[in-house]
Amino acid sequence: MLRNLFCFVLLIILSSCQLNATHIAGGHITYEFQNFNSDSTQATYSIKVTMFRDVSSSGATFDNDAAFGLYSKTETSSWEHDKTIYQNPGVVDKVLISDPSCLHGLDYEKASYEWIVTLDIDGSDYLIAYQRCCRTPSLTNIINPSETGIALQVEITEESVLTGNSSPALSQDPSFLTCISSPIDWNTGLSDQENDELVYSFCTPLNGGGPMGNNSGCCDCIRPDPDICLPDFENILYGQGYSKEEPFLCEPKIEIDSNTGEVSGTPIEIGLYQYGICVEEYRSGVLMSRLYFDNQTVVQDCGSGEIDSSLVPFIYLDSDGDQYGSFDISMRSCIVLAGYANNADDCDDNNFRINPGAVEIPDNDIDENCDGIITHGVNLDSLELNLFPNPSLSHIFIGVELIGIKILIYDMQGKIIIEDFYSSEGIDVNALSTGVYYLQVIEDGGNRNWFDRFLKV
Repeated sequence: MLRNLFCFVLLIILSSCQLNATHIAGGHITYEFQNFNSDSTQATYSIKVTMFRDVSSSGATFDNDAAFGLYSKTETSSWEHDKTIYQNPGVVDKVLISDPSCLHGLDYEKASYEWIVTLDIDGSDYLIAYQRCCRTPSLTNIINPSETGIALQVEITEESVLTGNSSPALSQDPSFLTCISSPIDWNTGLSDQENDELVYSFCTPLNGGGPMGNNSGCCDCIRPDPDICLPDFENILYGQGYSKEEPFLCEPKIEIDSNTGEVSGTPIEIGLYQYGICVEEYRSGVLMSRLYFDNQTVVQDCGSGEIDSSLVPFIYLDSDGDQYGSFDISMRSCIVLAGYANNADDCDDNNFRINPGAVEIPDNDIDENCDGIITHGVNLDSLELNLFPNPSLSHIFIGVELIGIKILIYDMQGKIIIEDFYSSEGIDVNALSTGVYYLQVIEDGGNRNWFDRFLKV
């Protein structure tokens, strides 16, 4: 009975831990045409799912074996599950924010999941989706954000597959920092290689998953099962006073230009907000694709006038890639960019083997560890070593002080009994039984050795 009660309590605790896996800041899915097969009955595409996470929320990292659903439908049918694709994320990068984000406590990461998929050209529309819970708990404009998931999706129409169309491509990340009382001037940064017409609008972000643990076969768990959790997905619930057209309060009101995707308005309320932008791609009036961008921004008081750039830390060019930079080239940045380091401690930035973390090699006239000292080893060939007292009762010494040099003591069968480094106190042999032993002094990585025999009494 007590054991069952303990297991029940443990289950509750574990479930509570899952509730804390809140970190998702947004994302989107795009696709690019690769080729047709030999008889043009199939089209191959590369798929890219970009995810953003709020590092400061201390939630889960980007999922390995993330489950993506591929669905299809015809004009007379609903979405049906075709297959589930499992992928690991690529390189995790810091999100670059033009304003000094470190002054505002912002810390976002992004990662992409990419794979190749082949679609049948059979009159079907296709949809690729990713569902995951949960969102950043401190969102201002959403009801129960810590129990609300995300559903990213992109629709690839029959006409898109038939013509080998690629979706619009994104050239920049969304703006994660917005200054209160400062006019918004956002551009979605989309371009289309076929020069198709793009129509922009605000839309409600979609909800996928819930806080009910990691159980498989459910749609309200943290990682929903794409096999049974089918589109169409539910909308998130905006709080009172917020909507898809007005995800945060602005005066003048926030608006999006349907032709250019430019967003304007002046925020009047501090907070953390989720919003959605939908983009429909048309060619000669025919819908080719529908993209959904699930975005987050924080409205803060950025202060009056220009931000004091002296508060932004320096980063330093790391030419040799050893994570130690030099003063030669530096810049101010809130994040450590690729090819830079957060320190200027390297004494030779053209040699990755030389830095404060390197191992010093004696007798080569090189300061590997940048401590300003050229280390010289002990040349055993030029020393007269004398082991004493011999016989020995408690400690043995060498005729010269070789502080820090490696010492091995063997028994008569060749087994190592003591392995130590020599100190001014000698080598403690109290624990040895009475008998004959060999002492070996090792120098220069084992290339030079000195042996002598002693008697323990």
